[in-house]
This record gives sequence, C-alpha cells and structure tokens, in this order.
Amino acid sequence: MNEPVLPAPPPATRRWLSALLALAVTVPLSMAPLLGTLDIPGFKALLSLFPRGLQDTALPLASLAMALVAVSVQFFSRDRFSGRKLTRAFVGLVAALFLLLLLLAWKHNQTVVAMKVGPTGETASFVVAAQRSASCPCPAGSGDAECIQRLGLDGSRLPVCWDEREVRGNSFVLLLLYVLLMSGLGALVGLGVMARTQPKPRPRRARAQ
Repeated sequence: MNEPVLPAPPPATRRWLSALLALAVTVPLSMAPLLGTLDIPGFKALLSLFPRGLQDTALPLASLAMALVAVSVQFFSRDRFSGRKLTRAFVGLVAALFLLLLLLAWKHNQTVVAMKVGPTGETASFVVAAQRSASCPCPAGSGDAECIQRLGLDGSRLPVCWDEREVRGNSFVLLLLYVLLMSGLGALVGLGVMARTQPKPRPRRARAQ
C-alpha cells in the first residue's frame, strides 16, 4: 500500500517553517558547547556547576530562552537605533549580567554541595537547605557532604534531612539565575551584532545658496 503524499505547504508557510526551525532548533544546536551538551577539552560550561537533576531541567529552558533572543535580534535588526541608545543598553546589560553572576555564585555557594565520589573522582552535587531537620540521622557536628554520603548519595533521601520545599525553592532560584544569565549573554551579543549592522546615516546635502 502506497503511503499518502502530503501536499506541500504554501510559500509563506514554508518560509515560516524554515525560520522557525532555524531559530528554535538550529540556534540551540549550534550553542551545544556553550550550553554544555557537547564536551570540549579545556572548556567547562556553566551548566556543569549544577546537579545532574537540575541540568536536565535547565537545558531545555536555556535553549528556548536563547531561541527567543535569536528571534528578537532577527526582528529588531531591521530597525535603526542610535549609537547612544545601543551603547546605553549594552552598558546596562553588562552591569546586570555581572550582578546576576555574583548572585548565582553566592546562591551556588550557599545551596549546592559538591564532592568527589568513586575511584574516578567524579563530581556529584546536590541542592540542600540552609539547616538540617531535627529528624536527620546525621550527627549534629557532621558537614553536609558527610551527611549526604551517609545517606548513600541518594538524592531521593535528602528530604529526610533537608526541608523539601526549601530545596525546591533553592533549585528554582538557581534555574532562574542560569536562564537569565544565558539569555542575557545572548542579548548582549545581539546588541553587538546590531551595532555593527546598523545602516550608516546618509550625509546631508549642502543647501544651495
């Protein structure tokens, strides 16, 4: 039995489909090294700082955010902006990204516990809360890393010692900071591209005397 032949979409729909796949699929795939889905010797993606469970959530969110930035750059690149406006936006975005980076570093230091495990020295990391619960079986003087090892490095057992709602809240803040940082970086590069592609103003003609 012959398979049915689907009719080709109209020209406008073909252009829409091509643009959608290019911006929503090709762009994130091209950013695989930056997003951390393609390992490159000597380069560590920001995503590697996150626990494995958070990486699985952060990656599609960051990919969609970068696709939205790509669509915005494509759309606004047809407009003309003054050099002063682009410079002001660029400087403001750089300052905001530095602030987000500091917030992410502080939040990561406060909520993520990383340790070397196994004979290969692989790094395992977990998101924890500020304090352990009274029902936690770990000794009071033990550190968070030691407590996690006592729990068998099992993330599903963390609620025994740390409040699950607080852990989820910390995870959400980490995800939000990561997505904002990555999309902000994409927007920063987009401003640089737009500054170089702005049409030059036409020289004014001298009025005849």
